[in-house]
Amino acid sequence: MANNLGTSGWEWVRITSYVLTAGEHTLTIAYRENGANLDKICISNYAYAPEEMGEDAENTCDPKGVVN
Repeated sequence: MANNLGTSGWEWVRITSYVLTAGEHTLTIAYRENGANLDKICISNYAYAPEEMGEDAENTCDPKGVVN
């Protein structure tokens, strides 16, 4: 991948982190590179990434965006 974000298997990759104010926020995820995949996303108050795959992922709501 062009951004050196590709992995050869399962791996947590920290893209960036933000400090948010209290209240409602919107997270938008977009793909730029062909073949990009997103298996899981971790939103947490902790400053470290998970070390293992964790439990099976579940959809907690219906996506509101348009998927092409």
